Amino acid sequence: MKLKKRNALSYVAKLYNIFTRRQKKAFNWLVFWTFISSITDLLGLSLIIPVVGLVMSESFYQTVATNYPILNGFSKNELLVYTVALFFLMIVAKNAFGLLINWLQVAFVRKLYVSSSMNVLGKVYDRSMLDMQKETSNELVSKLTYYQSALCSSAAISSLILINEAIVFMLTGLIICLYNWQLFFLLIGVLIPIMGTFYAKVKNMIRVAGEEKSKNSIKLYAYAQEMIFGYTDIKIAGTEDRFKKRFHDFAKKYSHNQAQIDFMMFIPTRIIEIAIFMCIILILVYGVFVLKDTEKIITTVSLFSVVAYRSIPSINRFVISMNNLTSTGFIFKDVDFAPTEEEDIVAKSDKTMTFESNISFNNVGYKYPGSDTDILKNCNLNIKKGESIGIIGRSGAGKSTLVNNILGFLYPTSGDIHIDKTELTKDNIHKWWEILGYVRQEVFIMNTSFMENIAIGEPKDQIDHKRLARAIELSSLRELVDSWPDKEETMLNERGNNLSGGQKQRIAIARAIYKGAQILIFDEATSALDSRTEEEITNSIRALGEEHLTVIIIAHRYTSLKYCNQIYRIDGGTITEQLSYKELMTAEQQTH
Repeated sequence: MKLKKRNALSYVAKLYNIFTRRQKKAFNWLVFWTFISSITDLLGLSLIIPVVGLVMSESFYQTVATNYPILNGFSKNELLVYTVALFFLMIVAKNAFGLLINWLQVAFVRKLYVSSSMNVLGKVYDRSMLDMQKETSNELVSKLTYYQSALCSSAAISSLILINEAIVFMLTGLIICLYNWQLFFLLIGVLIPIMGTFYAKVKNMIRVAGEEKSKNSIKLYAYAQEMIFGYTDIKIAGTEDRFKKRFHDFAKKYSHNQAQIDFMMFIPTRIIEIAIFMCIILILVYGVFVLKDTEKIITTVSLFSVVAYRSIPSINRFVISMNNLTSTGFIFKDVDFAPTEEEDIVAKSDKTMTFESNISFNNVGYKYPGSDTDILKNCNLNIKKGESIGIIGRSGAGKSTLVNNILGFLYPTSGDIHIDKTELTKDNIHKWWEILGYVRQEVFIMNTSFMENIAIGEPKDQIDHKRLARAIELSSLRELVDSWPDKEETMLNERGNNLSGGQKQRIAIARAIYKGAQILIFDEATSALDSRTEEEITNSIRALGEEHLTVIIIAHRYTSLKYCNQIYRIDGGTITEQLSYKELMTAEQQTH
Protein backbone atom coordinates (compact mmCIF):
# COMPACT_ATOMS: atom_id res chain seq x y z
CA MET A 1 0.00 0.00 0.00
CA LYS A 2 1.38 3.40 -0.97
CA LEU A 3 1.25 6.03 1.72
CA LYS A 4 1.13 9.51 0.30
CA LYS A 5 0.74 11.33 3.61
CA ARG A 6 3.95 12.80 4.89
CA ASN A 7 3.57 12.06 8.59
CA ALA A 8 5.59 10.08 11.10
CA LEU A 9 3.23 7.09 11.10
CA SER A 10 3.48 6.75 7.33
CA TYR A 11 7.27 6.77 7.67
CA VAL A 12 7.06 3.87 10.15
CA ALA A 13 5.17 1.93 7.48
CA LYS A 14 7.73 2.92 4.85
CA LEU A 15 10.55 1.83 7.15
CA TYR A 16 8.79 -1.53 7.62
CA ASN A 17 8.53 -1.89 3.83
CA ILE A 18 12.30 -1.66 3.36
CA PHE A 19 12.89 -4.56 5.76
CA THR A 20 13.56 -8.02 4.35
CA ARG A 21 11.14 -10.78 5.31
CA ARG A 22 13.52 -11.98 8.01
CA GLN A 23 13.85 -8.46 9.42
CA LYS A 24 10.07 -8.02 9.40
CA LYS A 25 9.69 -11.19 11.44
CA ALA A 26 12.30 -9.99 13.95
CA PHE A 27 10.66 -6.55 14.09
CA ASN A 28 7.23 -8.11 14.76
CA TRP A 29 8.66 -10.05 17.69
CA LEU A 30 10.24 -6.86 18.99
CA VAL A 31 6.85 -5.15 18.92
CA PHE A 32 5.30 -8.09 20.80
CA TRP A 33 7.94 -8.01 23.55
CA THR A 34 7.65 -4.23 23.67
CA PHE A 35 3.92 -4.69 24.33
CA ILE A 36 4.69 -7.10 27.20
CA SER A 37 7.27 -4.66 28.57
CA SER A 38 4.69 -1.85 28.51
CA ILE A 39 2.23 -3.97 30.50
CA THR A 40 4.85 -4.76 33.18
CA ASP A 41 5.75 -1.08 33.19
CA LEU A 42 2.18 -0.04 34.02
CA LEU A 43 1.67 -2.91 36.49
CA GLY A 44 4.69 -1.77 38.44
CA LEU A 45 3.59 1.84 38.53
CA SER A 46 -0.01 0.94 39.43
CA LEU A 47 1.17 -0.33 42.84
CA ILE A 48 1.84 3.24 43.87
CA ILE A 49 -1.94 3.78 44.22
CA PRO A 50 -2.37 1.33 47.16
CA VAL A 51 0.83 2.71 48.72
CA VAL A 52 -0.56 6.25 48.63
CA GLY A 53 -3.98 5.05 49.80
CA LEU A 54 -2.55 3.18 52.80
CA VAL A 55 -0.42 6.16 53.79
CA MET A 56 -3.07 8.87 53.45
CA SER A 57 -6.41 7.20 54.20
CA GLU A 58 -7.55 4.90 57.04
CA SER A 59 -10.75 4.09 55.19
CA PHE A 60 -8.67 2.79 52.23
CA TYR A 61 -7.19 0.11 54.51
CA GLN A 62 -10.65 -0.83 55.76
CA THR A 63 -11.96 -1.09 52.20
CA VAL A 64 -9.06 -3.33 51.13
CA ALA A 65 -9.42 -5.56 54.21
CA THR A 66 -13.15 -5.90 53.60
CA ASN A 67 -12.87 -6.68 49.89
CA TYR A 68 -9.91 -9.07 50.29
CA PRO A 69 -10.44 -11.22 53.43
CA ILE A 70 -7.08 -12.90 52.93
CA LEU A 71 -5.46 -9.61 53.97
CA ASN A 72 -7.38 -9.37 57.29
CA GLY A 73 -4.50 -10.91 59.18
CA PHE A 74 -2.21 -7.98 58.36
CA SER A 75 -2.18 -4.67 60.17
CA LYS A 76 -2.18 -1.46 58.18
CA ASN A 77 1.57 -0.94 58.71
CA GLU A 78 2.42 -4.55 57.82
CA LEU A 79 0.34 -4.31 54.66
CA LEU A 80 2.07 -1.01 53.81
CA VAL A 81 5.55 -2.55 54.24
CA TYR A 82 4.67 -5.58 52.10
CA THR A 83 3.08 -3.39 49.43
CA VAL A 84 6.15 -1.09 49.31
CA ALA A 85 8.45 -4.16 49.07
CA LEU A 86 6.34 -5.62 46.26
CA PHE A 87 6.33 -2.23 44.55
CA PHE A 88 10.13 -2.04 44.77
CA LEU A 89 10.58 -5.59 43.43
CA MET A 90 8.18 -4.90 40.57
CA ILE A 91 10.05 -1.71 39.64
CA VAL A 92 13.39 -3.57 39.64
CA ALA A 93 11.96 -6.49 37.62
CA LYS A 94 10.20 -4.35 35.04
CA ASN A 95 13.34 -2.22 34.52
CA ALA A 96 15.51 -5.34 34.14
CA PHE A 97 13.03 -6.69 31.59
CA GLY A 98 12.94 -3.28 29.90
CA LEU A 99 16.74 -3.30 29.59
CA LEU A 100 16.56 -6.74 27.95
CA ILE A 101 14.06 -5.38 25.42
CA ASN A 102 16.32 -2.34 24.84
CA TRP A 103 19.24 -4.69 24.20
CA LEU A 104 17.17 -6.63 21.64
CA GLN A 105 16.19 -3.35 19.97
CA VAL A 106 19.79 -2.17 19.78
CA ALA A 107 20.88 -5.58 18.42
CA PHE A 108 18.18 -5.34 15.73
CA VAL A 109 19.31 -1.84 14.71
CA ARG A 110 22.97 -2.93 14.69
CA LYS A 111 22.17 -5.77 12.29
CA LEU A 112 19.99 -3.43 10.23
CA TYR A 113 22.92 -1.02 9.79
CA VAL A 114 25.14 -3.79 8.42
CA SER A 115 22.49 -5.39 6.19
CA SER A 116 21.24 -2.06 4.84
CA SER A 117 24.79 -0.85 4.13
CA MET A 118 25.59 -4.08 2.28
CA ASN A 119 22.28 -3.93 0.41
CA VAL A 120 23.00 -0.40 -0.84
CA LEU A 121 26.64 -1.25 -1.60
CA GLY A 122 25.52 -4.30 -3.57
CA LYS A 123 23.09 -2.20 -5.61
CA VAL A 124 25.76 0.42 -6.27
CA TYR A 125 28.18 -2.25 -7.51
CA ASP A 126 25.48 -3.87 -9.62
CA ARG A 127 25.12 -0.65 -11.59
CA SER A 128 26.59 -0.23 -15.01
CA MET A 129 29.44 2.21 -15.49
CA LEU A 130 27.03 4.69 -17.10
CA ASP A 131 24.66 4.50 -14.12
CA MET A 132 27.56 5.01 -11.73
CA GLN A 133 28.38 8.26 -13.48
CA LYS A 134 24.87 9.66 -12.89
CA GLU A 135 25.64 10.36 -9.22
CA THR A 136 28.68 11.98 -7.66
CA SER A 137 31.03 9.99 -5.45
CA ASN A 138 29.97 12.17 -2.51
CA GLU A 139 26.32 11.20 -3.00
CA LEU A 140 27.23 7.52 -3.12
CA VAL A 141 29.47 7.76 -0.05
CA SER A 142 26.68 9.53 1.83
CA LYS A 143 24.30 6.66 1.04
CA LEU A 144 26.76 4.25 2.63
CA THR A 145 27.53 6.38 5.69
CA TYR A 146 25.33 9.37 6.60
CA TYR A 147 22.11 7.86 5.23
CA GLN A 148 22.75 4.58 7.08
CA SER A 149 23.31 6.42 10.33
CA ALA A 150 20.10 8.40 9.79
CA LEU A 151 18.18 5.22 8.91
CA CYS A 152 19.27 3.35 12.04
CA SER A 153 19.92 5.99 14.72
CA SER A 154 16.99 8.21 13.76
CA ALA A 155 14.40 6.27 11.76
CA ALA A 156 14.64 2.74 13.21
CA ILE A 157 15.26 3.70 16.84
CA SER A 158 12.58 6.39 16.64
CA SER A 159 10.08 3.91 15.19
CA LEU A 160 10.67 1.50 18.06
CA ILE A 161 10.27 4.32 20.60
CA LEU A 162 7.15 5.52 18.80
CA ILE A 163 5.57 2.05 18.93
CA ASN A 164 6.58 1.54 22.57
CA GLU A 165 5.15 4.86 23.71
CA ALA A 166 2.00 4.40 21.60
CA ILE A 167 1.36 1.11 23.44
CA VAL A 168 1.94 2.81 26.79
CA PHE A 169 -0.51 5.60 25.85
CA MET A 170 -3.19 3.11 24.81
CA LEU A 171 -2.85 1.05 27.99
CA THR A 172 -2.73 4.16 30.17
CA GLY A 173 -5.79 5.56 28.44
CA LEU A 174 -7.60 2.25 28.94
CA ILE A 175 -6.86 2.29 32.68
CA ILE A 176 -8.04 5.88 33.08
CA CYS A 177 -11.12 5.17 30.97
CA LEU A 178 -12.03 2.14 33.12
CA TYR A 179 -11.48 4.15 36.29
CA ASN A 180 -13.38 7.25 35.15
CA TRP A 181 -14.36 7.71 31.51
CA GLN A 182 -15.32 11.35 32.11
CA LEU A 183 -11.81 12.15 33.35
CA PHE A 184 -10.37 10.25 30.37
CA PHE A 185 -12.17 12.40 27.81
CA LEU A 186 -11.31 15.53 29.79
CA LEU A 187 -7.58 14.77 29.60
CA ILE A 188 -7.77 13.70 25.97
CA GLY A 189 -9.58 16.91 25.14
CA VAL A 190 -6.65 18.90 26.55
CA LEU A 191 -3.58 16.91 25.43
CA ILE A 192 -4.46 15.84 21.87
CA PRO A 193 -5.37 19.31 20.51
CA ILE A 194 -2.23 20.86 22.02
CA MET A 195 0.25 18.19 20.83
CA GLY A 196 -1.58 17.66 17.52
CA THR A 197 -1.50 21.36 16.70
CA PHE A 198 2.23 21.53 17.51
CA TYR A 199 3.11 18.55 15.30
CA ALA A 200 0.90 19.75 12.44
CA LYS A 201 2.67 23.12 12.51
CA VAL A 202 6.24 21.85 12.59
CA LYS A 203 6.23 18.54 10.65
CA ASN A 204 6.74 20.16 7.23
CA MET A 205 9.41 22.48 8.64
CA ILE A 206 11.26 19.47 10.08
CA ARG A 207 10.89 17.45 6.86
CA VAL A 208 12.26 20.30 4.72
CA ALA A 209 15.07 20.96 7.21
CA GLY A 210 15.99 17.25 7.14
CA GLU A 211 16.08 17.16 3.33
CA GLU A 212 18.11 20.38 3.15
CA LYS A 213 20.48 19.11 5.82
CA SER A 214 21.07 15.95 3.77
CA LYS A 215 21.79 17.92 0.57
CA ASN A 216 24.06 20.40 2.35
CA SER A 217 25.98 17.65 4.16
CA ILE A 218 26.81 16.05 0.78
CA LYS A 219 27.98 19.38 -0.64
CA LEU A 220 29.93 20.18 2.52
CA TYR A 221 31.69 16.82 2.30
CA ALA A 222 32.45 17.43 -1.38
CA TYR A 223 33.87 20.91 -0.75
CA ALA A 224 35.97 19.60 2.14
CA GLN A 225 37.42 16.92 -0.15
CA GLU A 226 38.15 19.47 -2.87
CA MET A 227 39.99 21.72 -0.42
CA ILE A 228 42.08 18.87 0.97
CA PHE A 229 42.96 17.18 -2.33
CA GLY A 230 43.24 20.47 -4.23
CA TYR A 231 45.58 22.02 -1.66
CA THR A 232 48.46 22.68 -4.08
CA ASP A 233 46.35 24.03 -6.95
CA ILE A 234 44.24 26.24 -4.69
CA LYS A 235 47.32 27.73 -3.01
CA ILE A 236 49.05 28.48 -6.31
CA ALA A 237 45.86 29.83 -7.90
CA GLY A 238 45.50 32.26 -5.00
CA THR A 239 41.82 31.30 -4.51
CA GLU A 240 42.13 29.96 -0.97
CA ASP A 241 39.84 32.65 0.49
CA ARG A 242 37.14 31.97 -2.12
CA PHE A 243 37.17 28.27 -1.37
CA LYS A 244 37.06 28.98 2.35
CA LYS A 245 34.10 31.31 1.87
CA ARG A 246 32.24 28.69 -0.15
CA PHE A 247 32.89 26.12 2.58
CA HIS A 248 31.82 28.67 5.24
CA ASP A 249 28.54 29.39 3.44
CA PHE A 250 27.55 25.73 3.24
CA ALA A 251 28.72 25.02 6.80
CA LYS A 252 26.42 27.87 7.84
CA LYS A 253 23.50 26.39 5.87
CA TYR A 254 24.10 22.93 7.31
CA SER A 255 24.34 24.24 10.88
CA HIS A 256 21.17 26.30 10.34
CA ASN A 257 19.26 23.18 9.27
CA GLN A 258 20.62 21.23 12.23
CA ALA A 259 19.78 24.09 14.60
CA GLN A 260 16.20 24.16 13.28
CA ILE A 261 15.77 20.46 13.99
CA ASP A 262 17.47 20.66 17.40
CA PHE A 263 15.38 23.65 18.53
CA MET A 264 12.16 21.92 17.55
CA MET A 265 13.20 18.98 19.73
CA PHE A 266 13.22 21.28 22.79
CA ILE A 267 9.71 22.63 22.21
CA PRO A 268 7.70 19.50 23.18
CA THR A 269 9.02 19.52 26.78
CA ARG A 270 7.80 23.09 27.27
CA ILE A 271 4.42 22.40 25.71
CA ILE A 272 3.97 19.21 27.75
CA GLU A 273 4.70 21.09 30.96
CA ILE A 274 1.97 23.62 30.13
CA ALA A 275 -0.48 20.87 29.17
CA ILE A 276 0.15 18.87 32.36
CA PHE A 277 -0.32 21.99 34.49
CA MET A 278 -3.65 22.59 32.75
CA CYS A 279 -4.62 18.96 33.46
CA ILE A 280 -3.82 19.29 37.18
CA ILE A 281 -6.04 22.37 37.39
CA LEU A 282 -8.84 20.54 35.57
CA ILE A 283 -8.55 17.49 37.86
CA LEU A 284 -8.74 19.65 40.96
CA VAL A 285 -11.72 21.53 39.55
CA TYR A 286 -13.30 18.20 38.56
CA GLY A 287 -12.70 16.80 42.06
CA VAL A 288 -14.10 19.81 43.88
CA PHE A 289 -17.20 20.31 41.73
CA VAL A 290 -17.98 16.77 40.52
CA LEU A 291 -16.50 14.19 42.89
CA LYS A 292 -16.99 16.20 46.14
CA ASP A 293 -15.23 13.40 48.03
CA THR A 294 -11.81 13.90 49.61
CA GLU A 295 -10.86 10.20 49.34
CA LYS A 296 -11.82 10.05 45.68
CA ILE A 297 -9.95 13.29 45.01
CA ILE A 298 -6.83 11.79 46.65
CA THR A 299 -7.17 8.56 44.63
CA THR A 300 -7.74 10.51 41.42
CA VAL A 301 -4.76 12.78 42.05
CA SER A 302 -2.64 9.69 42.88
CA LEU A 303 -3.71 8.00 39.66
CA PHE A 304 -2.96 11.11 37.66
CA SER A 305 0.43 11.45 39.41
CA VAL A 306 1.30 7.93 38.26
CA VAL A 307 0.06 8.71 34.75
CA ALA A 308 1.93 12.02 34.67
CA TYR A 309 5.12 10.43 36.04
CA ARG A 310 5.09 7.88 33.22
CA SER A 311 3.50 9.99 30.49
CA ILE A 312 5.48 13.24 30.61
CA PRO A 313 8.77 11.65 29.43
CA SER A 314 6.78 9.32 27.14
CA ILE A 315 5.02 12.17 25.38
CA ASN A 316 8.34 13.95 25.02
CA ARG A 317 10.00 10.86 23.54
CA PHE A 318 6.96 10.25 21.35
CA VAL A 319 7.02 13.75 19.82
CA ILE A 320 10.82 13.79 19.42
CA SER A 321 10.63 10.39 17.69
CA MET A 322 7.96 11.70 15.33
CA ASN A 323 10.20 14.67 14.54
CA ASN A 324 13.21 12.40 13.96
CA LEU A 325 11.22 10.20 11.61
CA THR A 326 9.93 13.21 9.70
CA SER A 327 13.46 14.62 9.31
CA THR A 328 14.72 11.33 7.78
CA GLY A 329 11.84 10.89 5.33
CA PHE A 330 14.19 11.53 2.37
CA ILE A 331 15.73 8.08 2.86
CA PHE A 332 12.51 6.29 1.95
CA LYS A 333 12.44 8.00 -1.46
CA ASP A 334 15.76 6.40 -2.43
CA VAL A 335 15.30 3.25 -4.51
CA ASP A 336 18.68 1.91 -3.39
CA PHE A 337 17.19 1.29 0.06
CA ALA A 338 14.54 -1.12 -1.27
CA PRO A 339 15.16 -4.58 0.25
CA THR A 340 16.85 -7.40 -1.63
CA GLU A 341 15.67 -10.85 -0.58
CA GLU A 342 18.16 -13.73 -0.60
CA GLU A 343 16.16 -15.60 -3.24
CA ASP A 344 16.22 -12.50 -5.48
CA ILE A 345 20.02 -12.53 -5.70
CA VAL A 346 21.01 -13.91 -9.09
CA ALA A 347 23.73 -16.52 -8.73
CA LYS A 348 26.83 -15.83 -10.78
CA SER A 349 27.94 -18.39 -13.30
CA ASP A 350 30.62 -20.77 -12.02
CA LYS A 351 31.74 -21.66 -15.52
CA THR A 352 35.42 -20.83 -16.00
CA MET A 353 36.37 -18.32 -18.68
CA THR A 354 39.27 -19.70 -20.74
CA PHE A 355 41.54 -17.70 -23.02
CA GLU A 356 43.60 -19.98 -25.20
CA SER A 357 43.30 -18.54 -28.69
CA ASN A 358 41.98 -15.04 -29.38
CA ILE A 359 39.71 -12.09 -28.61
CA SER A 360 37.48 -11.25 -31.56
CA PHE A 361 35.27 -8.25 -32.29
CA ASN A 362 32.61 -9.19 -34.84
CA ASN A 363 30.94 -6.16 -36.45
CA VAL A 364 30.75 -4.46 -33.04
CA GLY A 365 28.72 -1.28 -32.85
CA TYR A 366 27.88 0.90 -29.88
CA LYS A 367 25.65 3.90 -29.25
CA TYR A 368 25.03 5.46 -25.85
CA PRO A 369 21.50 5.26 -24.36
CA GLY A 370 19.26 8.02 -25.67
CA SER A 371 21.61 8.79 -28.56
CA ASP A 372 21.27 7.97 -32.28
CA THR A 373 24.99 8.45 -32.92
CA ASP A 374 27.09 5.34 -33.45
CA ILE A 375 30.30 5.72 -31.42
CA LEU A 376 31.53 2.39 -32.75
CA LYS A 377 30.56 1.10 -36.21
CA ASN A 378 31.16 -2.41 -37.54
CA CYS A 379 34.43 -2.85 -35.66
CA ASN A 380 36.23 -6.07 -36.54
CA LEU A 381 39.29 -6.92 -34.53
CA ASN A 382 41.21 -10.11 -33.84
CA ILE A 383 43.73 -10.19 -30.98
CA LYS A 384 45.73 -13.40 -30.65
CA LYS A 385 46.84 -14.73 -27.28
CA GLY A 386 50.35 -13.49 -26.40
CA GLU A 387 50.24 -10.55 -28.81
CA SER A 388 50.95 -6.94 -27.91
CA ILE A 389 48.68 -4.62 -29.87
CA GLY A 390 48.24 -0.86 -29.91
CA ILE A 391 45.14 1.21 -30.56
CA ILE A 392 45.50 4.82 -31.73
CA GLY A 393 43.19 7.57 -32.91
CA ARG A 394 42.38 11.21 -32.36
CA SER A 395 40.29 12.37 -29.39
CA GLY A 396 36.66 11.37 -29.81
CA ALA A 397 37.48 8.65 -32.35
CA GLY A 398 36.04 5.91 -30.09
CA LYS A 399 39.13 4.54 -28.33
CA SER A 400 37.68 4.81 -24.81
CA THR A 401 34.38 3.27 -25.91
CA LEU A 402 36.27 0.43 -27.56
CA VAL A 403 38.33 -0.30 -24.45
CA ASN A 404 35.24 -0.13 -22.21
CA ASN A 405 33.64 -2.76 -24.45
CA ILE A 406 36.72 -4.93 -24.03
CA LEU A 407 36.65 -4.39 -20.27
CA GLY A 408 32.95 -5.26 -20.11
CA PHE A 409 31.82 -1.92 -18.66
CA LEU A 410 29.85 -1.36 -21.85
CA TYR A 411 28.18 -3.98 -24.04
CA PRO A 412 27.85 -3.83 -27.84
CA THR A 413 24.51 -2.55 -29.12
CA SER A 414 25.21 -4.54 -32.28
CA GLY A 415 27.63 -7.34 -33.10
CA ASP A 416 29.42 -9.34 -30.41
CA ILE A 417 32.73 -9.94 -28.65
CA HIS A 418 34.07 -13.48 -28.25
CA ILE A 419 36.81 -14.83 -25.99
CA ASP A 420 37.83 -17.92 -27.91
CA LYS A 421 34.37 -19.30 -28.73
CA THR A 422 32.57 -17.83 -25.70
CA GLU A 423 30.52 -14.68 -26.17
CA LEU A 424 31.21 -11.99 -23.58
CA THR A 425 27.96 -11.24 -21.69
CA LYS A 426 26.73 -9.82 -18.37
CA ASP A 427 26.42 -13.39 -17.08
CA ASN A 428 30.09 -14.28 -17.51
CA ILE A 429 31.77 -10.88 -17.27
CA HIS A 430 32.95 -11.54 -13.67
CA LYS A 431 34.92 -14.54 -14.98
CA TRP A 432 36.47 -12.35 -17.67
CA TRP A 433 37.58 -9.85 -15.03
CA GLU A 434 39.38 -12.67 -13.19
CA ILE A 435 41.93 -12.97 -16.02
CA LEU A 436 42.04 -9.28 -16.92
CA GLY A 437 44.39 -6.54 -15.70
CA TYR A 438 43.83 -2.82 -16.24
CA VAL A 439 46.32 0.04 -15.96
CA ARG A 440 45.03 3.57 -16.45
CA GLN A 441 46.52 7.03 -16.07
CA GLU A 442 45.12 7.58 -12.56
CA VAL A 443 46.04 4.55 -10.46
CA PHE A 444 43.96 3.70 -7.40
CA ILE A 445 46.27 3.65 -4.35
CA MET A 446 45.00 2.75 -0.87
CA ASN A 447 46.29 4.18 2.40
CA THR A 448 47.70 0.83 3.51
CA SER A 449 50.87 -1.21 3.10
CA PHE A 450 52.63 -1.70 -0.24
CA MET A 451 51.98 -5.45 -0.20
CA GLU A 452 48.25 -4.93 0.47
CA ASN A 453 48.12 -2.51 -2.45
CA ILE A 454 49.56 -5.17 -4.73
CA ALA A 455 47.29 -7.99 -3.46
CA ILE A 456 44.35 -5.59 -3.53
CA GLY A 457 41.45 -6.87 -1.43
CA GLU A 458 43.28 -9.87 0.06
CA PRO A 459 43.71 -10.07 3.86
CA LYS A 460 47.30 -9.36 4.83
CA ASP A 461 47.80 -12.77 6.43
CA GLN A 462 46.64 -14.55 3.26
CA ILE A 463 48.97 -12.83 0.79
CA ASP A 464 51.04 -15.27 -1.29
CA HIS A 465 54.62 -14.01 -0.88
CA LYS A 466 55.98 -16.02 -3.82
CA ARG A 467 53.44 -14.45 -6.18
CA LEU A 468 54.14 -11.08 -4.58
CA ALA A 469 57.89 -11.41 -5.19
CA ARG A 470 57.29 -12.39 -8.83
CA ALA A 471 54.97 -9.41 -9.34
CA ILE A 472 57.57 -7.06 -7.85
CA GLU A 473 60.32 -8.42 -10.12
CA LEU A 474 58.31 -8.34 -13.36
CA SER A 475 57.01 -4.81 -12.71
CA SER A 476 60.55 -3.53 -11.98
CA LEU A 477 59.70 -2.52 -8.41
CA ARG A 478 62.42 -4.48 -6.62
CA GLU A 479 64.89 -1.58 -6.42
CA LEU A 480 62.19 0.72 -4.97
CA VAL A 481 61.03 -1.87 -2.40
CA ASP A 482 64.57 -2.64 -1.27
CA SER A 483 65.21 1.10 -0.70
CA TRP A 484 62.47 1.23 1.95
CA PRO A 485 63.38 0.29 5.56
CA ASP A 486 60.11 -1.64 5.96
CA LYS A 487 60.32 -3.22 2.50
CA GLU A 488 56.91 -4.68 1.45
CA GLU A 489 55.40 -3.54 4.78
CA THR A 490 55.93 0.14 3.90
CA MET A 491 52.77 2.23 4.27
CA LEU A 492 51.64 4.14 1.19
CA ASN A 493 50.03 7.53 1.61
CA GLU A 494 46.47 8.32 0.60
CA ARG A 495 46.22 8.40 -3.21
CA GLY A 496 49.91 7.45 -3.38
CA ASN A 497 51.20 10.92 -2.50
CA ASN A 498 54.59 9.43 -1.59
CA LEU A 499 54.97 7.77 -5.02
CA SER A 500 55.94 9.07 -8.45
CA GLY A 501 53.69 8.63 -11.49
CA GLY A 502 55.85 5.82 -12.86
CA GLN A 503 55.86 3.99 -9.52
CA LYS A 504 52.08 4.10 -9.42
CA GLN A 505 51.92 2.62 -12.93
CA ARG A 506 54.24 -0.21 -11.89
CA ILE A 507 52.04 -0.96 -8.88
CA ALA A 508 49.07 -1.31 -11.23
CA ILE A 509 51.13 -3.67 -13.41
CA ALA A 510 52.20 -5.65 -10.32
CA ARG A 511 48.55 -6.05 -9.31
CA ALA A 512 47.71 -7.62 -12.65
CA ILE A 513 50.66 -9.99 -12.43
CA TYR A 514 49.87 -10.96 -8.83
CA LYS A 515 46.26 -11.85 -9.65
CA GLY A 516 47.44 -13.99 -12.57
CA ALA A 517 45.98 -11.82 -15.33
CA GLN A 518 46.36 -13.18 -18.86
CA ILE A 519 45.39 -9.93 -20.57
CA LEU A 520 46.74 -6.52 -19.57
CA ILE A 521 45.15 -3.31 -20.88
CA PHE A 522 47.00 0.02 -20.71
CA ASP A 523 44.62 2.96 -21.13
CA GLU A 524 46.68 6.11 -21.78
CA ALA A 525 48.83 4.86 -18.89
CA THR A 526 52.02 6.70 -19.86
CA SER A 527 50.55 9.90 -21.27
CA ALA A 528 51.34 11.96 -18.14
CA LEU A 529 54.84 10.53 -17.64
CA ASP A 530 58.15 12.07 -18.70
CA SER A 531 60.06 10.47 -21.59
CA ARG A 532 62.50 8.57 -19.39
CA THR A 533 59.80 7.07 -17.16
CA GLU A 534 57.71 6.25 -20.23
CA GLU A 535 60.68 4.38 -21.68
CA GLU A 536 61.08 2.39 -18.45
CA ILE A 537 57.38 1.47 -18.40
CA THR A 538 57.54 0.53 -22.11
CA ASN A 539 60.47 -1.81 -21.39
CA SER A 540 58.45 -3.34 -18.54
CA ILE A 541 55.60 -3.94 -20.99
CA ARG A 542 58.03 -5.62 -23.38
CA ALA A 543 59.12 -7.95 -20.56
CA LEU A 544 55.50 -8.84 -19.93
CA GLY A 545 55.17 -9.92 -23.56
CA GLU A 546 57.95 -12.40 -22.94
CA GLU A 547 55.81 -13.83 -20.11
CA HIS A 548 53.14 -14.64 -22.76
CA LEU A 549 50.78 -11.98 -21.48
CA THR A 550 48.43 -10.45 -24.04
CA VAL A 551 48.92 -6.68 -23.94
CA ILE A 552 46.53 -4.03 -25.31
CA ILE A 553 47.81 -0.44 -25.30
CA ILE A 554 45.62 2.60 -25.98
CA ALA A 555 47.95 5.55 -26.51
CA HIS A 556 48.40 9.08 -27.81
CA ARG A 557 52.19 8.81 -27.62
CA TYR A 558 53.38 6.48 -30.34
CA THR A 559 56.72 5.80 -28.61
CA SER A 560 54.96 3.54 -26.09
CA LEU A 561 53.87 1.28 -28.98
CA LYS A 562 57.27 0.34 -30.36
CA TYR A 563 57.12 -3.25 -29.08
CA CYS A 564 53.60 -3.92 -30.36
CA ASN A 565 53.04 -6.68 -32.91
CA GLN A 566 50.19 -4.79 -34.54
CA ILE A 567 48.75 -1.28 -34.26
CA TYR A 568 45.13 -0.44 -35.14
CA ARG A 569 43.93 3.03 -36.02
CA ILE A 570 40.34 3.90 -35.15
CA ASP A 571 38.58 6.84 -36.77
CA GLY A 572 34.90 7.76 -36.61
CA GLY A 573 34.18 4.64 -34.59
CA THR A 574 35.61 2.28 -37.20
CA ILE A 575 38.97 0.51 -37.39
CA THR A 576 40.40 2.01 -40.54
CA GLU A 577 43.97 0.78 -40.61
CA GLN A 578 46.25 -2.00 -39.37
CA LEU A 579 50.00 -1.38 -39.42
CA SER A 580 53.32 -2.10 -37.74
CA TYR A 581 55.21 0.35 -35.55
CA LYS A 582 57.71 0.96 -38.35
CA GLU A 583 54.90 1.72 -40.82
CA LEU A 584 53.26 4.03 -38.28
CA MET A 585 56.45 6.06 -37.72
CA THR A 586 57.12 6.25 -41.48
CA ALA A 587 53.60 7.56 -42.06
CA GLU A 588 54.07 10.12 -39.28
CA GLN A 589 57.36 11.35 -40.75
CA GLN A 590 55.74 11.75 -44.15
CA THR A 591 52.83 13.67 -42.61
CA HIS A 592 55.15 16.12 -40.87
